[in-house]
Amino acid sequence: MKMKKILSGAAVIGLAGSLISGGVSAAETGPQKADPLNPYDDFNWRYFTTSNYITSEYLDPTRSSHLGVDVDTGYDPAYAVSSGRIMYSGVSSSAGNWIVLETNNNSPESGNSNDLIARYLHLDERWVSTGATVSRGQQIGITGTTGNSTGTHIHFDVNDGGVMNGSDMTRYNTVDPEIFWPYKSFIYGDSPYFIQADTEESLHHDDHAKHMKYFNEETSFADYVIDYVGEDNFWDWFNGLKIEERTMKQFKKDFKLNNKKIETIKDTFIEKNKHN
Repeated sequence: MKMKKILSGAAVIGLAGSLISGGVSAAETGPQKADPLNPYDDFNWRYFTTSNYITSEYLDPTRSSHLGVDVDTGYDPAYAVSSGRIMYSGVSSSAGNWIVLETNNNSPESGNSNDLIARYLHLDERWVSTGATVSRGQQIGITGTTGNSTGTHIHFDVNDGGVMNGSDMTRYNTVDPEIFWPYKSFIYGDSPYFIQADTEESLHHDDHAKHMKYFNEETSFADYVIDYVGEDNFWDWFNGLKIEERTMKQFKKDFKLNNKKIETIKDTFIEKNKHN
């Protein structure tokens, strides 16, 4: 059985008891004893930010396509949950500043040898570049409200499908992030930055979830192509277009690039920054 949102009855009782009994601090003073019913907490992942206030859960009933958690924050640190490699660091209209971490942890699911992939969306700042190696607990950015967002928060999700695009994620290849921290005391509630009427808020939630699900590399721009054309040139181009026009197809056309050239740009960028 895949341990995603729905665990076995015994596991649910065990996790509920852990949550009621109290949680570890954001600083995480040490490893917790692993729950044999939950193989994910054995990874001893660092919690990904400082706030434990969840405003939208994994597979939230009001946002069925929401395949991660939204955590209400200020402009707070975002941490690497484990050691690993940065698969992607870039910008999109939907996700804003976002980072994809390929962790050094294999999925515990039977027959699945993929590394677990963690994604951080709506960041105010990205502190790591594509191809970089990071260590557990390293600060990789600052949470914020970029992209399709109405207030400071972080969307965090995990998948064992080896994918980084929202369009490739499903309820069957994603993992409920809360399962990694069964001893942490989460608080659940509405986000204080949503001031619309209930119906308007619900519509915003649905629209936001849809954007997060379907954005992909075609509508996102990696740090290495931004670096190549220059930050000022990129943002002049980006802000001068309608959202639906901000695509890699248009980017390649306007900056006279092709896929082969972009691969060379990426390789050169990674080589230049691998020791930074």
